[in-house]
Amino acid sequence: MHSLIRNKKIIIVTGSGGVGKTTTAAAIAVQAALMGKKTLVLTIDPAKRLATTLGINRFTHIPKEVFIEKNITLSAMMLDTKETFDALIQKYAPSKEVAQKILTNHIYQFLSTMMAGTQEYMALEKLYELNESRNYDTLILDTPPAKHALSFLEAPDRLAHFLDENILKWFLKPYLKAGTFSLKMLTSGSHLVFKLIEMLTGLHVLYELSEFLLNLQSLYSGFRERTLKAQAILKSSQTAFLVITNPERAVFEQALELHKRLSHLQVSLGGFIVNRVTIEMPWTAQEKQILTGLPFFPTLNAYQKLAQREKEQIQKIKTVIGKTLPLYEIPFFDNDIHDIKGLRLMNHYLFP
Repeated sequence: MHSLIRNKKIIIVTGSGGVGKTTTAAAIAVQAALMGKKTLVLTIDPAKRLATTLGINRFTHIPKEVFIEKNITLSAMMLDTKETFDALIQKYAPSKEVAQKILTNHIYQFLSTMMAGTQEYMALEKLYELNESRNYDTLILDTPPAKHALSFLEAPDRLAHFLDENILKWFLKPYLKAGTFSLKMLTSGSHLVFKLIEMLTGLHVLYELSEFLLNLQSLYSGFRERTLKAQAILKSSQTAFLVITNPERAVFEQALELHKRLSHLQVSLGGFIVNRVTIEMPWTAQEKQILTGLPFFPTLNAYQKLAQREKEQIQKIKTVIGKTLPLYEIPFFDNDIHDIKGLRLMNHYLFP
């Protein structure tokens, strides 16, 4: 893991929701700072747990300095999806007037905050922006919480496809020809827009939709170029992905599927991290025999069997990745990690 920080500028922490991505990202960021790297950790976690972990009372989309120890700090920030999207609109709109029309449009305001994939798309955009600024040696990205970890890889493509020029023309065709939208045309191909129309009331919705799509057309080329550049970061030699999991079988299966997908995309893999591992008790046969007669032995034995099952699950990952990737096991701690001291304790296992 030391070499990963030395040799990579961007480390993307991936995995299913609830596996400890946020805490892991924070721990790696702390170690990078201790190694002398000017580090920023970017989280998209809406629960704001990273702020608690780093001891930040107020966590905003502006980088905030976090004290580690004397003369050593790191920067931390949370993605503001709408702020990032708004900045893109302002950057690529042909005029301030067009930008303002889009920003005040109710359709845009809905899409920029609630459309599936927007958060992931803007995470990639913010990562690109931070990388281009050259203000940091190391960038750690804590990817959005998701039921399925592949969402981070797939969502930007889905949103980019929605913003595709041909898709916009398809939407606009009946409006441009007849001066009005065909509801049948919309509902036959756009579940999202149909649901949106159901949510809002009044005929003005169709007008706002047409105005939004017409104005958005002028931004297409800039958006597309920016998206391609941002996506190129994922395959850069300066970027590495870490797959975070825990010993639960279902989560393990998702981690293996994520590994398969990342390998298919030919991105750089930095390793697996298994959080909350139950440590097997190293008792001898004689010690077990002595413990058998004690009233709390059933609890100890159940704990031991759990540790053995988890060990078998971890072995499955080792079999898949072989010796090509490192695998780090972090034990289940008695207390939640909520401060720098806890993160440094965690790093004893990540950076032995």
